[in-house]
Amino acid sequence: MYEIFNVGTRYAITVKNFVEEYGKIYNVEIPIKWVSWKEYSEKITPQIGASFHFKAHMCPDISKISKKLGYQPKYTPEETMERAVRWMKGKNMI
Repeated sequence: MYEIFNVGTRYAITVKNFVEEYGKIYNVEIPIKWVSWKEYSEKITPQIGASFHFKAHMCPDISKISKKLGYQPKYTPEETMERAVRWMKGKNMI
């Protein structure tokens, strides 16, 4: 039989942590304006599906692949962000 495995990081980070980490990469403090979920979903991202990634928990469960195949992520989410930005800069994408 075949099996499907989720591959991802060990843990998820919050939007606040994501913004803070992104600021660290650029050595700046990024201000965050907090709004209610109602305001966010109705005024900022009213398009269907635009805020799905905030509604759904986007960190895959890697326990199965870890147990069966010994998979362990090489990088943390924070390290992955930094590597991605460095790569995009190297490709003149940002």
